[in-house]
Amino acid sequence: MEGEGTPKGGFVFVSATGLLATWWSYNAGLIEFRDVRAWLACHEVKARRCTLEKGRAPRFTEGEVGRLVGGVGGEHVRASLRRLARASLLSWSESCIEFRVAAEGLPADAIAFVESVANHRRRIPVPRPLLRFLARERKPVLVATAIGHLLRCMYFRKGRCEPKGLCKASWIADTLGVDERNVKSARQALEAVGILERLPTPQLVMNRYGVAMRLNLGWSCPKSQSPRPIPVSTTESPRPKETGISSFGRSEHQKLAGPSLTGVRKRTRTGPDIFHVREGDLKDPRMTLSLYGELRREGLVGSSESERLKIFAVAEHAKAYGKRNIPGLFMTIIRRGLWGHLTQSDEDKARRALYLAQERDLAPTQASTERRRESREEIRRLIASSLGLAEAPDASLPFSTLCRPSTMFRDADDASEA
Repeated sequence: MEGEGTPKGGFVFVSATGLLATWWSYNAGLIEFRDVRAWLACHEVKARRCTLEKGRAPRFTEGEVGRLVGGVGGEHVRASLRRLARASLLSWSESCIEFRVAAEGLPADAIAFVESVANHRRRIPVPRPLLRFLARERKPVLVATAIGHLLRCMYFRKGRCEPKGLCKASWIADTLGVDERNVKSARQALEAVGILERLPTPQLVMNRYGVAMRLNLGWSCPKSQSPRPIPVSTTESPRPKETGISSFGRSEHQKLAGPSLTGVRKRTRTGPDIFHVREGDLKDPRMTLSLYGELRREGLVGSSESERLKIFAVAEHAKAYGKRNIPGLFMTIIRRGLWGHLTQSDEDKARRALYLAQERDLAPTQASTERRRESREEIRRLIASSLGLAEAPDASLPFSTLCRPSTMFRDADDASEA
């Protein structure tokens, strides 16, 4: 019966435990997203037989599920039903459809996921138009956003539906494993087509519990075609937030006054970066040694000498076998721990490269050479003053000759006789 507190087109009771177990199975890779849509479509198929005469057995067909889900149907629908049955989410036959309503028998991770949601033992009154809409939807983030609002905002109390509640986009993202910014975009899409309605919410309440939302019980999906919401990317990374700050960390707007100098702004970082490894960093042993220091600070490698040698061996392996993306091969081996791909030849080359890097670090610079020359001249002057000589000894004489006692006394005797 439709009326106040009843969605237009009726509603279906969906077990919150079964809904969460189905979404966990999708995230775990046990089923595909098409199977989630088929699971929702099976609820609509079963609801269509709720008014059968007493004693008349229902008959369910795969073609009806295929028409609700869309696509080519046929074998794809049968495969989805088999995967759902294998995951113990439903049992399908031409005369009966049964859904999971309890968490017993699920893996430990699934049980923990289900129990992390409050009131997971209740039944959710899902409007049938919304059920048909979600069965045809091909964007996982939009279905996840709708499921999150059903869990937080849709209740059945005292014989009527209460479609109001508070829901945070961050809660949906953390619970269902989707991106928070895409959840906000999907919520705007659901508002645009009239499924969700945003209610006035005090800022303090919004910060702690989320926005007050209401599911529109009077919404109905057109029979001709499903309304297409605002496109939401689910395969690509979400675009950066619009903060007015460029990639160089400064505003794009011109400043009319200030002591800043004109010209091209250079990056302040000069050393290698493990998040943007260049091919030249792997060809220069000193840069590779700096890369090892960055990897050690990030906790990707240890601090022993064998770990340092291993990083140089990975660099040699990447240079030898990498064709298109040498830095990518270098970081892939390190992040995935594919040390078994390294050969003895890579390790031998790594030892030579590591020796060159350490030798260059220990090589004397021009400034240190000048300081040592000045210290030698100062020592000669001290020796000359201690022997009473007018001039310092010849700078070409080695220190062993200058410091030999017999030589010093002989030079002093010759000076006195003269």
